[in-house]
Amino acid sequence: MKFPGFDHFFVLSPAFQASAIHVRPIDFSENPFSIARAEHRIDAPLSFEISSGTSEVDLVASEDPPLCLFSSEMKLLLQQHDLTGWETFPIKLVSRTLNLTRHYEGFTVSGRCGKVQNHRSTKVTCLPPPGGRSYQAYKGLFFEEMSWDGTDIFMPEDVSYIIVSARTQAILVEERLSNLDFIRLPDFERLPSEL
Repeated sequence: MKFPGFDHFFVLSPAFQASAIHVRPIDFSENPFSIARAEHRIDAPLSFEISSGTSEVDLVASEDPPLCLFSSEMKLLLQQHDLTGWETFPIKLVSRTLNLTRHYEGFTVSGRCGKVQNHRSTKVTCLPPPGGRSYQAYKGLFFEEMSWDGTDIFMPEDVSYIIVSARTQAILVEERLSNLDFIRLPDFERLPSEL
């Protein structure tokens, strides 16, 4: 498949809406990075508990990034549109305070591209947050174009950013799924500590 250009890809992450539920893993020793990257097969359900929030959103952040959960509605949407590069793992989600009405599974990414090419990013000075100071960041997330495996959802070899195609982004936005944040790859900023 011909590479469409970096403008046609987005980093997908939880939007951290104020009331969105967040989860924490309960007593498991598996490496969260290998799980999120679909490098470790999970047969028995992994346990998570809700650590904060009250709104059952479609993409749920974990206190052990890059793990995240997604709703059955989001899973169905990816399946209906034959979007590629993702898998699921079974979970058990518990809450001491909420009566959960939605079903969730673990979200893993099997699609790949090569390593991030940091030398292609631009160093920028970012405006300070209220009461803070300006800071340096690197703008743009790039990789060797020919290393992309052609999947709709993928991760670089060396980091766990979830990257989605413009088609995937358009479908998820059109269906108004909750707690999803998208940033185009050329606009994505990273701190020097993230390089």
